[in-house]
Amino acid sequence: MAYKKAQASQCPQVFYNRINFDDVDNAGVAYNAAGASGPHTFEVCDVQPGRILKSMAVMVETAFNSGTSDVAVVGDVAIADRYMASQSIAVIGDKTTKKTGFSIPSTGHTLKAVLTRGAGAVPTAGAMVVIAEFIDPRREDEVSRLNASV
Repeated sequence: MAYKKAQASQCPQVFYNRINFDDVDNAGVAYNAAGASGPHTFEVCDVQPGRILKSMAVMVETAFNSGTSDVAVVGDVAIADRYMASQSIAVIGDKTTKKTGFSIPSTGHTLKAVLTRGAGAVPTAGAMVVIAEFIDPRREDEVSRLNASV
């Protein structure tokens, strides 16, 4: 097949998910439950096959205040820390994420955040946001089609 110059752009899909200190994980256990230090797994989003991860951002908006080293990783069912290696969530700010460009396999994909509390007190505050932006290479002319129909 001959090379074809892109004719238009597309709108990326953006997934936004906030995890709070008192949210209940996939196993039905609250992150701030007494004696439940974790790990706590939270499903961030389901991604359809063929998408390509364009960017990933993880931000701690409110520090998780259990008094020790609360940490998080972001990944998927295959590799727990594919997008973000273990980092403290006891400090407000942006977290360092790994290189993106991962192509979602034909079976689809579920992004997961795994949070683990330190041995300190039960947290009374904490919130982090995971934002994932994907493109679908099969929809390269999406904007042209949308503009043509207006």
